[in-house]
Amino acid sequence: MIRDLSVRYGETVALRGVDLEVASGEIVAVIGPSGCGKSSLLRAIAGLEPLASGSVALGGRDLAGVATHERDLGLMFQDHALFPHLSVADNVGFGLRMHKKNQDKAGRTARVAELLQLVGLEELGGRGIDALSGGEAQRVALARALAPRPGLLMLDEPLGSLDQLLRQQLVVELRSMFAELEVTALHVTHDQGEAFALADRVVVLRDGEVQQVGRPAELWQRPASVFVARFLGHPNVWAIGGQPVGSEAGVNQADGSKGIDDSALLVPISAISARPADGERGSNLSAADLDRLVIVQQVRFIEGRFRVTASSEGSTLCQMNVGPVTVVLDMVDEPQVGSRLLVKVDHRQVVAF
Repeated sequence: MIRDLSVRYGETVALRGVDLEVASGEIVAVIGPSGCGKSSLLRAIAGLEPLASGSVALGGRDLAGVATHERDLGLMFQDHALFPHLSVADNVGFGLRMHKKNQDKAGRTARVAELLQLVGLEELGGRGIDALSGGEAQRVALARALAPRPGLLMLDEPLGSLDQLLRQQLVVELRSMFAELEVTALHVTHDQGEAFALADRVVVLRDGEVQQVGRPAELWQRPASVFVARFLGHPNVWAIGGQPVGSEAGVNQADGSKGIDDSALLVPISAISARPADGERGSNLSAADLDRLVIVQQVRFIEGRFRVTASSEGSTLCQMNVGPVTVVLDMVDEPQVGSRLLVKVDHRQVVAF
């Protein structure tokens, strides 16, 4: 669908050489730091930004020179973009009139009723937009975008303005709804959890370039670079040789800054287990135990487990030459700050860069 796409704003390159295929019925999410080109990608597909190079096609049709309203696209935005002077039903029906589908009144009325029922607002068709909650307004915007059965539904941070509980609820609803309707969708979000829950595949962008494309589990378990690992939220990324993974080590950063990639290791939280070292053996630890020893620095309670931040002191940790590092792990029982832990790493889960 997208081939070698580039977008420029003057001297600034917003997108560079992007290639992306979205299969029929597939949901693809695009994530990345602020300013990486996510929204520019949607605008380029919609025909709202001129292309510096490349092409966009939908259903085998090259969209070069095709007006935005003739591209068979559905658009859904974070701010809903609903018309306050129209009722809920009229807002949904507006999408049909703009796409010149179901032009007869009976057909439009039936389609509006079908969509309102699908999004759970069948009783609110006559209500004004100002009387809706945030979640209800989001459902109206979705129904309007879906009404004309677009070839591609594009969503730009559609849930960003909602509270966390409602956002999680709507992600589940969207996934089920899109599967039922066999919707083809391109979803832009800053929330990787939202992207992983909703999408079949996820695209990671950085500075206008694609860093990795894959299924959510693939990205999480096998990120292609230090940048992808840190951006996805992995805290244990350690440079081999003992340098911290930061600007001092010269590696790519999740905040978008660049450097020279050093060899590094990703140790997922799921790969680390720990048990108290104090009390059981006193201070007499073997050399093998010293290679596993960390000191607890901070403890937080997150989603039913204790998230522990600890520090190692030796030149190696669990036979990995990473020097003194900060280790983040989860425990069922709460350790005390300053206490010692013996950690164990499942090396099968470790990823080397």
